[in-house]
Amino acid sequence: MRTHAVPTLLPLLSVLQVGVVLSWVCPKEFQKSESCCEMCPPGQKFVSECTVESTIQCEDCARGEFQDQWNKQRHCKPVSQCDHNAGFEQTRPGTAEEDAECKCTEGRHCSSEQCETCVHDSACKPGYGVTRKANKVDDTRCEPCPTEYFSNETSLTEPCRPWTRCEKQNQVVMVPGSAFSDVTCGDNSKEASLLAKVLIPVGVLLVALIMVIGLALRFRSCDTARSKCESLFRRNPETPNDTVPEIRQDLNREPPEEEDERTMCIRHGNPVQESRGEQEVGKDSHLPEQEVSGC
Repeated sequence: MRTHAVPTLLPLLSVLQVGVVLSWVCPKEFQKSESCCEMCPPGQKFVSECTVESTIQCEDCARGEFQDQWNKQRHCKPVSQCDHNAGFEQTRPGTAEEDAECKCTEGRHCSSEQCETCVHDSACKPGYGVTRKANKVDDTRCEPCPTEYFSNETSLTEPCRPWTRCEKQNQVVMVPGSAFSDVTCGDNSKEASLLAKVLIPVGVLLVALIMVIGLALRFRSCDTARSKCESLFRRNPETPNDTVPEIRQDLNREPPEEEDERTMCIRHGNPVQESRGEQEVGKDSHLPEQEVSGC
């Protein structure tokens, strides 16, 4: 059986050898029977095969078509249209020998490997930084800011930034940082530290104490006035609310009676004459004494 197998394989090997030789001999041609038939060059399409008497027939690609390889295709390929409405822009126009080159506009990337449409790049929000910018086929990659880093803006390109080192500026941290904001630095002097740590709280307490004392004095003055009014009303229960007690007492006091002539003379230390007739008798008997009239 082995003696019969070798002659059976010989024709197959011969065919393979001939094919390899023809492929090497016809790099820009195609095999037809045992001869090479030339293919159509780039920019043209196949019309008819070659014969013993004629070569292959080719035709130029029409406008808006191209063929970029040696071929025996009966149709050229259409030139790609960079549709601006789909988010594309043209970077290289098409020719009969090469296709047009398109790419997504700035801020967009391909939605798939075939890049049939473009989609907007995603922006990283505050608290997140860009670890990889968007490219033709990949979207922006965002990651949360690690400790001592921050991002306070929405961005397509900015990574997280480190906190400011206050000690390098000979300052101290006044407000600590976060993933969304930087630290706030302040003066490193003892006076500033004392003001921030002691004087401000003390000032707040003093203001509160002054307010409490003011309210207490106000209430006390009101209580004193109320007690005074109550004591006055107890001394003069019949005094109307709208009348001053002292003025009321003066109004209620009776006017003094008119003093007679005798009483007035006694008050002034002078004797009073008994009657008009006695005055005349005394006048005759006590001459030349001074005449007294009245007292």
